[in-house]
Amino acid sequence: MKIDNPKKQITTAIIKDKCGDYWICFKLNSIVYKELPIVDEESKVGLDVGKKTLITCSNNIVYNNGEVENKKFKSQEREHLKFLQRKLSRSWGWANPKFKEAHKKDDTIKPSKGYEKLRLRIAKLNRDIVNKRNNYYNNVTANIVKNYGFIGIESLSVKDMFKDPRTDEQKDINSSEFIPKKYVCRTNENTADAALSELLRMISYKSDWYGRVCYPINRYYPSSKTCHVCGYIKKNMKLSVRNWVCPECGTKHDRDRNAAINIENEAWREYLAKLNESEKAG
Repeated sequence: MKIDNPKKQITTAIIKDKCGDYWICFKLNSIVYKELPIVDEESKVGLDVGKKTLITCSNNIVYNNGEVENKKFKSQEREHLKFLQRKLSRSWGWANPKFKEAHKKDDTIKPSKGYEKLRLRIAKLNRDIVNKRNNYYNNVTANIVKNYGFIGIESLSVKDMFKDPRTDEQKDINSSEFIPKKYVCRTNENTADAALSELLRMISYKSDWYGRVCYPINRYYPSSKTCHVCGYIKKNMKLSVRNWVCPECGTKHDRDRNAAINIENEAWREYLAKLNESEKAG
């Protein structure tokens, strides 16, 4: 159900990126009311997203093994970026501490032309990485949305994933459980490279384009720790455990595939409950 004459507002913005290029962005806002569509039960899927495997599907309808590879585009250029950033830090510019000290004494000092060329080179390399990732994500998400009518996804808090997971003892350098922060930084770098929030956002808005249902489950639902066969919850399971056996029914689980199946079942259950509530209210 849509409004015949929705209020529309067009916002235009001119943006200059770090590479020195200008972009004109148009944003159209409209008020649209829509009903929940009826979905065939056989065309549903659950998606578990992660760093190791980008997407794990609950079935093999679209992908033969039910998995989408995480190509880690930034990791492929890691050494190249390190080389350019080290070179930039030695040039006469804002990345050089000596330049900052000199600029405090004389604010008329400007970065050298060599510094600006390197900065522009790094910015273009980072933009290429983002463009490659977005192109890959667009192809993957379009393929999923076109082939499924109902898509269950996670409600991830990506911001919380970047918090320092170490305990006070692991932060203490004199403790036997000490873990250096560089290992945490590497984990965060892999999380940022995966861009999981952008991936889920693409699935969500493309579902609206194609008239599909994209339903996020409760953020705190233990999809990885719950056996999809008998419902047993294996508590205190570490993230390093990729395979486990249910002590109740003896089913062998792959962590990601089990989570995808649970996400599908939980999303479908919540969706049907919402449909029933809307029917009673209407």
